[in-house]
Amino acid sequence: MAIPLDFLRRHFHPSWWAYVLLGPASRGDYFAPIVHSHDDFEQASERDLAGFEVETDAHAYRYAVRRYDLPKEQV
Repeated sequence: MAIPLDFLRRHFHPSWWAYVLLGPASRGDYFAPIVHSHDDFEQASERDLAGFEVETDAHAYRYAVRRYDLPKEQV
């Protein structure tokens, strides 16, 4: 007995297939603190970004300026 294609379209939605293949969405404790692991790449990125200062111009555009490019009174 063949299953009608219309039946498959109605009852086997892509979200159902995702549930079957990947399992249910994990819903943990929303109030638990988020734990971030700081690997070497993240620490290197933080050191690189520490050399920048965020500036805002008269039109409220924000951009980054390297600290060593700023005049001495702004550092």
